[in-house]
Amino acid sequence: MNSPDEIRSSRQQRARRRGETRRLDRPWCLPMRCAMVRPVHLPLRHVSPDIHDGHRVRRAPVQEPMPDPDRATRQRVRAERRRPLARASAGGAGTVASSRRQLVIIDLQRRLAEIGRIRIGQQVASGSGKKRPVKLDTFRLTSADKSRIDAAAHLYGGTPAEWDAPAGRQWEVVTEADAIDVIVPPTDMAFSRWYELWSAGGCQRRCDGRTETISDGPCVCDPDNRDCDIHTRLSVMLRDIPGLGVWRVDSSGWYAAIELQGAVEVVQMAAGRGQMLPARLRLEQRMIKRAGETRRFAVPVLDIEVSPGQLMSAGQPPALGAGGVSQLGEASQPRQLDGAAPLTPVPESVPERPTPSVAEQAAAVDQEPEKPRRKNAAQPVPSTGLAPRTAEQVAQDEQEAASDGEPMITPAQGKKLATIFSKAEITERNDRLAISSQLISRPLGSSKELTQQEASQLIDMLDDLRQQDDFTTLARELIEADRADRDQPAKPESDPEVSA
Repeated sequence: MNSPDEIRSSRQQRARRRGETRRLDRPWCLPMRCAMVRPVHLPLRHVSPDIHDGHRVRRAPVQEPMPDPDRATRQRVRAERRRPLARASAGGAGTVASSRRQLVIIDLQRRLAEIGRIRIGQQVASGSGKKRPVKLDTFRLTSADKSRIDAAAHLYGGTPAEWDAPAGRQWEVVTEADAIDVIVPPTDMAFSRWYELWSAGGCQRRCDGRTETISDGPCVCDPDNRDCDIHTRLSVMLRDIPGLGVWRVDSSGWYAAIELQGAVEVVQMAAGRGQMLPARLRLEQRMIKRAGETRRFAVPVLDIEVSPGQLMSAGQPPALGAGGVSQLGEASQPRQLDGAAPLTPVPESVPERPTPSVAEQAAAVDQEPEKPRRKNAAQPVPSTGLAPRTAEQVAQDEQEAASDGEPMITPAQGKKLATIFSKAEITERNDRLAISSQLISRPLGSSKELTQQEASQLIDMLDDLRQQDDFTTLARELIEADRADRDQPAKPESDPEVSA
């Protein structure tokens, strides 16, 4: 039997040859029982901390117990949880800081602060002391920041004044400009269009025609007769006004809703290519005539200062010179962006079967396919060979038919007159007849005595008078003049005695 020193020496030699040596920290004597243990060559992580005498020796092997499955599962789960932290720690402090910078709240919308409003009308006092809305020919800017209103007045004209707004004290200026230079931010922050129903308590409904967002349910309005009105909101940045923020213009008109949407889509298309298009916001005055009535209204229009050719060829917008003025002369030729596809030239030969236009394809959808005719079907009406009449011929026939007796006022014209008088707060029937008699220069006993031509002229004149600030005074003067004409006493007959 070998001595403990011999056993220890042989183990040291074998450990040196395998490179599996380790200095132990617990020096005490090797017991005699270790001499009876047969050495087993295992890696160092599988050996037990055995005793030694201060030299570098191989530890004695031990038999490890079988692991508990539940405990192993818990250890594996803990290891999986520590892996992301370990990878971040391995990358250093820069990697951890970079990972922290990428942690953002993804379910919050982004927007710019609203610093003012762009308005197209204002409230004026009527003769009864109440306020009524009046449209403007130029833009009106309002803001809670007086410095921005002063800058707008210096740039666009007008006199700044304090405004008692429903939300609190603000400042306003009625500018002298009907067009201002703007910049349109990204579309998700710039444009919205909803069907909304408002009351004194706030917004009661807001839907897109299918889903009502406030109650998170289906739209409750009748598509043919909606209770809600269209509300369009466009937020822009005034190009020459200092500061970071947007100015919002609101409109409840039909034309603004459909036209602003198209303009914003063009701006969004350019923004997808990394372009910021210079735009111009204009206030356009329009007039329509329908069913014998005339309506005048203002529409905000968004226009871009880039030609269609530049948009198609991915051209850069005109550069802004000093003072924000675009150098259109230098940008007359469109410049192509790097990596943009060139324009495809028109082929010399047109295919035999050209593709129908978009309008023709849309019309074909509405047309029902022609059904096969039955054998016993009626014959089609043969052509008469007569050319269709022109619009002038139709108008001439109508004039000849009306020459026998001029047509009287229509129900639609009567409703329009009643609406105009109601909005002007003229409710007395005699007052309405007095004003109508003075405007058409003949006495009236009833509105049914008006002809269609007289009713149309009366509607136009009343619309023009309502645009004036002193409409109430003018209406009162017309009523007094009609009363004077009706109450004028007849000339007294001469006294026969005096004549004699």
